[in-house]
This record gives sequence, structure tokens and C-alpha cells, in this order.
Amino acid sequence: MNEAKNDGIYNEIANLVVKTIPEEWNEVFLYGDVVDGTQIAYFYYYPEGKKTPVYSHIFQNY
Repeated sequence: MNEAKNDGIYNEIANLVVKTIPEEWNEVFLYGDVVDGTQIAYFYYYPEGKKTPVYSHIFQNY
């Protein structure tokens, strides 16, 4: 995959994550994996002013 295409995909993912979080936040950790036709993506975010992360699920396909 070329770098320009990757940048577009990363940008789409970032926009989806930002739209999914229902509150102000400081930090996000994203995990995504594709193995043998199985896809999964999820993330944790830290709400503004809090030390405990919140788990959020984006996509899972078995």
C-alpha cells in the first residue's frame, strides 16, 4: 500500500474515533488487527481530567 493511501486511511480512522467519543478527552490508544479475514478495532480514551480510561469498540468482523 502506498503512503498517500495509508495517510487517507489513518485520517478516516482518526475522524471516526473523534466522532465516537461522547465527551472531551486528552488521550486515545487505538488497536486494530486483520488476521485471516478477521478484523477487529477498538480504543481506549482518557476523559478530560480523569485518570481511568474508557473502553470503546469500533468494529469487529469474524
